[in-house]
Amino acid sequence: MKIFTLPLLLLILSSCTHRSISNPELLKQPNTPQVKYAKEDLQAFPLSIDASQNCYTSRAAGNMMKTSCSNKGRIGTVVSLFKERGLKAIPAVKGKETISPFISVQIETISSGLEKTTGFFNIISLGLVPRYHYDDYIVTYKDPTTNVDITEEVTITSTTSWFSLFRTMPKELEQGSAKHNVEENLIRKVLDDAKVGK
Repeated sequence: MKIFTLPLLLLILSSCTHRSISNPELLKQPNTPQVKYAKEDLQAFPLSIDASQNCYTSRAAGNMMKTSCSNKGRIGTVVSLFKERGLKAIPAVKGKETISPFISVQIETISSGLEKTTGFFNIISLGLVPRYHYDDYIVTYKDPTTNVDITEEVTITSTTSWFSLFRTMPKELEQGSAKHNVEENLIRKVLDDAKVGK
C-alpha cells in the first residue's frame, strides 16, 4: 500500500497549481478592429523585429532527443497584429534599421537552477514548500521618427503546493492558450499606446 502512496501524493500535487498575472486586464478579449483589410489595402510599414525563440524537444531516431528553436511563430504574431491596423510589416531597409520603427518581444523565464531547487524542496516536503515558476513578457516599441519609446511588461507566475487548493485564479489562466493570448494583448497594448496605425 505504501508503494502507491507517494505516486498518489505527487499526482494530486501536480494539479494543485495556482497561476497569477501582474496585469489581469491583459486576460480580457481584445477590442480588435472590425475592419478587415484586403492585402492590396495594407500600407507597407518598414519594421525591425527582435523576438525571443521558442524551443521544443522531440524524440529523434532511437532514444535521441532533438531540440529545435525558432522565433518564426512570434514574428508571425507581430506581423498579424500589424495587419489588424492596416499595416504590412516589411523588413527595414538594410543600413537604415536604426532610423526605422523597431519592436522587441522578449520572454524572460525563471532560471532552471532556481526552479529545480524549489521543485526539489516541494517534493521532499510533500507539497508544503511551493514549487515556483514565472515568465516575464517584455514588449518594447521604438520609432525614432516620432520619438516614441514604450516598454510594457507583464509577469505570469505559477506556484505548486497544497496551499494552491485554497486559492482561486482567473479562469482565463486555466486555458492552454493563456500565455499566448496575454502576449498578443501586451503587444496590442504597446501598439495602442504608441498610436501605431491610428
